[in-house]
Amino acid sequence: MRWVLCVIFALIAIVIGVVYFLNRFYIYRDVISPLERAQVAAQSESMLGYISQTTRELEKRGWDHGSTAFVFTSPTNDLGLVHQSLVELEGRLLVLNEMDKSSQQYQSGMDDVRGIVRELRGEEGVTSHLNAPALLWKLGEGAWMTLVAWLLGIIAFCFGAWAVNDPDH
Repeated sequence: MRWVLCVIFALIAIVIGVVYFLNRFYIYRDVISPLERAQVAAQSESMLGYISQTTRELEKRGWDHGSTAFVFTSPTNDLGLVHQSLVELEGRLLVLNEMDKSSQQYQSGMDDVRGIVRELRGEEGVTSHLNAPALLWKLGEGAWMTLVAWLLGIIAFCFGAWAVNDPDH
């Protein structure tokens, strides 16, 4: 009976881990990856598409307001400001789309937009905060699953060790 419980707890921990991994994958694929592609886009049109995709994903997930922090909120972890920055970038890129691609103003504008995207993706930017466990915990999407998976793994290990060391079984 103890081995059955151990297997059940192990399977539950595996399922929770897989769900957590898939959730993190979709966040990276839908929100973070387009920002990475936007930074290296050669033309303003393609960069606009990637920035628009990120903006739509933030809105779809309800991340266009609020903060990724529980207590110490700041402009750095304010999702509303991140969303506003992306909307402003879209406006800049629409203006760049109308410019001559070989002009100095276009190249300077593209460099400026790339720098803003780099800062959004940087160590203190949207990428780091969207990967933060606090955001996942706050949104109820993942950190609690990690905690439960660890607890179930520990319980399964204890039951397994107990069953192995029990001379009656």
